[in-house]
Amino acid sequence: MYRMMKSGFVSSIYGSGIGGGIGGVGGVSIGRRGFCKFAIDPFVIGEISLDVLEAEAQGKNVGEVLKELGDEDLQGFCRVKGFLGEEFGRDDLLRFAEEYVHDERVSRRDDDEFRGLDDQQKCKILHRVCCGEGSATYIDPKTGYTVFSAFAHLERGHCCGVSEDLESEKGYARSHRCRHCPYADDGTLKSKSMIQLSRNLSVVTSAREIVEEELARKREQIEGGDLSQKSTETCDDCNRTGRVTCARCNGFLYVFSPISQRCPKCDGKGTHPCVSCTGWRPKARKGWLQT
Repeated sequence: MYRMMKSGFVSSIYGSGIGGGIGGVGGVSIGRRGFCKFAIDPFVIGEISLDVLEAEAQGKNVGEVLKELGDEDLQGFCRVKGFLGEEFGRDDLLRFAEEYVHDERVSRRDDDEFRGLDDQQKCKILHRVCCGEGSATYIDPKTGYTVFSAFAHLERGHCCGVSEDLESEKGYARSHRCRHCPYADDGTLKSKSMIQLSRNLSVVTSAREIVEEELARKREQIEGGDLSQKSTETCDDCNRTGRVTCARCNGFLYVFSPISQRCPKCDGKGTHPCVSCTGWRPKARKGWLQT
């Protein structure tokens, strides 16, 4: 069931010996695949995400990577990403995982496929990925406004639009409702998907930190194209350069939502590595000002 990776992103995690590595003690690697049988393991979720990014950077079929997962790990990955089925088979999980990975990739790219979607579809994909990857906000593609995700609302721990009202028959009053508010009118969680996400907040956060830490350690190799076995000479998205203009700031280095600040997506450089032929992806937005 467990498949130890010894190449690309994941080998450096398990074989690093830094602080015992992930799931390791004193530099000794310990296989964690299959641990989702007992509880959803953020290390496994992070490793799967890194496997997917590596496969994309190398131009491989991501579906084949997902098919190699054990049943428990595949189910754990799907649960964290929002799968709600009660009765399901492996094919259902694989279909969901492939759809999510597709949406995650599309959300990172400003290509013809994404631009061809209507605004409602774009927001749906962006919000789905926010909840799966642990991002607090996304940018509304139509208005340019910063929008809180349900993940951010759940991290807050309570509904900002509900307050106690002892004079009311209900005992509470609602002043407003955010676009992705996960709470019912009385401020409680009733949606199955939001209850599941609230239970997995720490898993999503930990998996996100594992992925971002590894991508940060591999930053020079990613930007140099060393992790990509897919030749940039065949990549039309970056015009064979390995880099693209940042779609968030349009190459102007700064953004103005909600305040003037250096663009957090490209780190104020105006460009970033191509998401099609490298393993790069932007950091998750952890708060209102990191937009």
